[in-house]
Amino acid sequence: MSKEVKIFKMPLHKTKRSLQSLQRLHADLQEGNSSPVTRLTSIKNLASDSRAAFSFATRILSLVKEPRRTRDRKLFQRALKTIAQRAEARRSVGSAKLYRLLGELQESQADYHRLKWGVARVIRSRELLLAEHAIRITLGEADRGYWAYEMAKTYAERYDPREGSGLIHESRGPVKEIVEFWRSYCSE
Repeated sequence: MSKEVKIFKMPLHKTKRSLQSLQRLHADLQEGNSSPVTRLTSIKNLASDSRAAFSFATRILSLVKEPRRTRDRKLFQRALKTIAQRAEARRSVGSAKLYRLLGELQESQADYHRLKWGVARVIRSRELLLAEHAIRITLGEADRGYWAYEMAKTYAERYDPREGSGLIHESRGPVKEIVEFWRSYCSE
């Protein structure tokens, strides 16, 4: 998805606090501090508008490297292509096609492990999970702010045995991309 999606304008007065929160998070990471992923929750507010959420999803998905496994790569490329088609013609790609693709993405990672406290889904490909989130946002699901948050969290969260998991030193690049997107989106 090399083509940039048109960014729609959003009133700055509605988003100032959320944007400042993301900027503080980025500054904290730059200073070497780690943070819990819940500091990304301000994205829920920023992505409450369907156009904002869609622009965010397409931008983040365009930054993701393709999966290594051939089957996963083909599915990821289909998701990129379908979302790009939806962006160009806004409704030429029907919802039924997107729901089928969402089902295929979910089925590709349908392994579950029983744990003491419940069942956990095993995610082999973070890239395919990001594509799932992007399709949910593209479909305009009512809780798109939640899915934009999940997408940001999946994109930025890292693990290092010395630092644990969450938003750590290695998260600086992804968080910078997220902050730059919202800064640009809110100021144009």
